[in-house]
Amino acid sequence: MAKFLTCYDYGNGGIWRFIVADSARQIVTQYPELMVVDSPPQWMTQKIINRIHELIINIEDHENEFLTALIAEREKT
Repeated sequence: MAKFLTCYDYGNGGIWRFIVADSARQIVTQYPELMVVDSPPQWMTQKIINRIHELIINIEDHENEFLTALIAEREKT
């Protein structure tokens, strides 16, 4: 498994998280709402990256609040 930087773009901003998964494809297959990026955007400081590292999510964590919120939002539509 590897760590991937992801973004959930909600229109007026985004929620950034590192997700541990087998591949980027696994992430976008299970959570098509997420965008996987190759590298942090230029505006993202090391301090922000460090904070995101504190919130690393394993894709297998089906009780994770962020991932369950994505699924709940998807099911509304």
